[in-house]
Amino acid sequence: MEPNLNQEKGRIAAIKASLADKLDAGSDALRSRTESLSVSAGEAAVAADGKLTAVTGSVANGMSSTAQFLRETDIDRIKETVEVQVREHPVRTLLVALGAGYLLGKALRR
Repeated sequence: MEPNLNQEKGRIAAIKASLADKLDAGSDALRSRTESLSVSAGEAAVAADGKLTAVTGSVANGMSSTAQFLRETDIDRIKETVEVQVREHPVRTLLVALGAGYLLGKALRR
């Protein structure tokens, strides 16, 4: 039974690395879209663009931080952290997951 456990841990580690890479790619895509939007916005949209830049920058930083967390944290520790978060704050966890999935999907779609 031990080889199956090692195979499963290897598969989880590969998924974790892939997810971290996708989060980094999504944050880079979000930043570059924001920069290109800022350049093409013109002076009339400067105030609105400033708010957009702040929000997307915050989301992109969160995505990068999450990717770094995934790379640096042990699989078992991630599991424990997620279990505690879901147990203590189920609705907030669901909303964060839905929001992150939506933003990541938007960033990677284009």
